[in-house]
Amino acid sequence: MSVIKLNYGYYIEIDQLNYTLRQKYIGTKRTGELKDAVRTYGYYGDIRAAMKRYIELTQMDKLGEEIYSIEEYINIIEKSNKDALISINDALKAFPLK
Repeated sequence: MSVIKLNYGYYIEIDQLNYTLRQKYIGTKRTGELKDAVRTYGYYGDIRAAMKRYIELTQMDKLGEEIYSIEEYINIIEKSNKDALISINDALKAFPLK
């Protein structure tokens, strides 16, 4: 299995059947103790679909639960997309073209 590391704890696991988008994060046990955890966001048939969902999720992570003017919203989305594209570009360098 191959893994593409992305920003903010996101990564894509690649196997023969699909591309699985996941995120590592710090969760809490019922006792309140911290623990490492993983969220699975979906299983995709191609890398494009997995990357599209990754970009959507990073946008939502950046926006949070605030109220924004249209200019602020656009600036946040543009920054989020730029960061995502840099992450994707860096990840693809690990898979050189033949």
